[in-house]
Amino acid sequence: MLKKKEEKKNRDPKVVELVEKITKAYEKDKKFSTDVVAKMQDLRNLFIEMEQPTLVKSVRLVYEYAEAFGEFSIETWEAEGGLSSFEYYLGLLENCNNKYNREEVKALNAFLKAKLAGEDAEFQRPDDEDEA
Repeated sequence: MLKKKEEKKNRDPKVVELVEKITKAYEKDKKFSTDVVAKMQDLRNLFIEMEQPTLVKSVRLVYEYAEAFGEFSIETWEAEGGLSSFEYYLGLLENCNNKYNREEVKALNAFLKAKLAGEDAEFQRPDDEDEA
């Protein structure tokens, strides 16, 4: 129980509010609409104010990837079921101070950067790398 309280304490209310707005906009059509991208840009600006360069880069890479490929789908996340890749990603951002979420965002950034550069890359979670 203490762990859940600590998680909530680490969540920034401004981030949570913007993530909720993005989620609602995304749920309308289950795609990246101009409204979703605009709200993602607002979230990126908030992370700039918060001096969170990893998250600033991540938000930009996600909407650039979605625009370039027409969707945002990470096979590893989709295989878990229940949530779309984008909904899973928003969950990571909502609790962005969690070190495990931060590590996963960093791994995602490397994958998205490679894909946008035209490289043949495969997403690997930080815990997957230990098993290799």
